[in-house]
Amino acid sequence: MKLLDKLGGGVEKVFAAISGVSLLAMFLVLFVQVLLRYFFRIGIIWTDEFSRYLMLWIIMLGASVMTFDDSHIRISLLEDVAPVLKKGFKVIRYLIICVFSAILIYYSMDMVKMNFSSLSSNMRIPMAYVYLCFPISAVSMLFFALLQLIKTVSTLFHRGEAEDKEAEE
Repeated sequence: MKLLDKLGGGVEKVFAAISGVSLLAMFLVLFVQVLLRYFFRIGIIWTDEFSRYLMLWIIMLGASVMTFDDSHIRISLLEDVAPVLKKGFKVIRYLIICVFSAILIYYSMDMVKMNFSSLSSNMRIPMAYVYLCFPISAVSMLFFALLQLIKTVSTLFHRGEAEDKEAEE
């Protein structure tokens, strides 16, 4: 389990770093584009497209990082009303993420395969490279969700064992 935690932590750090560098690159490219248009009345044709594609990657990698950190947005009304059921809701939440990730992997792989021959309009790169963010992030979200699920379920059983030992004493 500790090996999986280390692996997950490493992947999460890499994804967070890639997202941060991508955000900086997007900011710089758009900043240069605005300066060129405002001061020189010229522009770089591919900046908007580049920024859109980077945004997709940032969002999808960020979703993976949030799955690892257990920081996705959630409605906690039921957890607040019944704190005893908090871990049960967490198990259900991660099961839903696992199902969603599996579906996303299946369909996004088809999308990637179909788009190797189609090129982006301005940058002229295969659209498959743009869409590759979906299966990559879905695989990592599935891995991170399974990791969180294992942790949550194991704490349910370990907590029960600790309470049994305390009751025996």
